[in-house]
Amino acid sequence: MYGPGGYVYDPEAVAQWCADPRNRSPVFAAANYRMRGVDVPEDVLLYRDIIRIRGKFKIRGQKLGNCISKAWGGASSLVDCFERHRLGLPQLPDIAATPYYGFSRVEVGKRRIRGDGSCGAWAAEAAIKYGCLRQLRYGRYDLTTDDEDVLSKEWGDRGVPDEIEPKARELLIHDAALVTSFPDVALAVQNRKPVVIACRTGFKNRRDKEGFVARGENWDHSWWIVAVTTNSRRPGALGVNSWNENWVTGPKRDDEPDGCFWIDADNVDLCVRPQPDSYAIAGIGGLDRDPWMMV
Repeated sequence: MYGPGGYVYDPEAVAQWCADPRNRSPVFAAANYRMRGVDVPEDVLLYRDIIRIRGKFKIRGQKLGNCISKAWGGASSLVDCFERHRLGLPQLPDIAATPYYGFSRVEVGKRRIRGDGSCGAWAAEAAIKYGCLRQLRYGRYDLTTDDEDVLSKEWGDRGVPDEIEPKARELLIHDAALVTSFPDVALAVQNRKPVVIACRTGFKNRRDKEGFVARGENWDHSWWIVAVTTNSRRPGALGVNSWNENWVTGPKRDDEPDGCFWIDADNVDLCVRPQPDSYAIAGIGGLDRDPWMMV
């Protein structure tokens, strides 16, 4: 059974964000010149690294049309986890989705969307200009309820409360670079940089015998990529959804968490090319001065 979407495509917002002087890496193809190539012999399964480091891989719940914030919160948490692990720092609570919803819709989007939903470019701008908050308590605001969307509707309408905005700016994402092809996506993931997808392209809820899902009805949805395979007979990418863990059924390709889905490389292209608003993200909170460095 499918869940809510909430993605709104705004090509003008994408163009404005790519031209914004605060956006240091507008396009991934220009930012990745120090990274290794896509011809690696093995699959890159970042969810296994998360499980090894943190003990589990969490699928976020979604009760509103706030998929953009769920995807950005999940991907930002992966960046934070890997950077802290690389530097030998203790792991901290995940990055919350709710602030992304408020910052993107109100502080960046100026309440231009009626009803639920947000834009990928707005979330990218929010991540770099306004920052993130962890799933913690901040005075009277309880973001430990983030996965239940207790505050998402309120903050999506009114914005992030002024008194905790300075705390969010302590945890800025460094770079959000537009990806426009499967090779972009593969190169980012191979270098431990997650990719947030935002597109109209939808997929069916039944995996085939190789663990892949086929194209289906349009979703207007956002999700994120946490694994790729490039040298196998069937190259593709693994998406992480914010619906329940049982929305998709059928055989798995690997040991990926329930609720995830593999899509073919040409379908990745269909997600990122026609309506470009998907981003590879790197660096967080001052932990990495060169987020596009080779790993």
